[in-house]
Amino acid sequence: ALAERLDAFQVLLDSAAGLALLRGRPLSPGKRWLVWLKLDCGNGRVGVHPAEPGALELARAVAQEAPREVALVGVYAHCGHSYRCAGVREVQAAARAATAAVLHFVAA
Repeated sequence: ALAERLDAFQVLLDSAAGLALLRGRPLSPGKRWLVWLKLDCGNGRVGVHPAEPGALELARAVAQEAPREVALVGVYAHCGHSYRCAGVREVQAAARAATAAVLHFVAA
């Protein structure tokens, strides 16, 4: 598997089901899944909504439940909804809102 051949293999995660799949496929000794928690800051495609309690619960589960199998590297957000913006001000507002949501989430 590619994850076994590389020194580090990082994945995006957006659900407890995804975490269960990773935990069910542990890597060889000394290796673990490096996880970025995907936050949905308005695009509505993938990711956990940072204001929902389940998002923080998932982050805690990744960070604490199986430290030998999975490591939380950080959080990731993509402002894909900004593509629908009508101008610079709307793009800036979308970016500010997403940044605020991420900062609020990581400070929780």
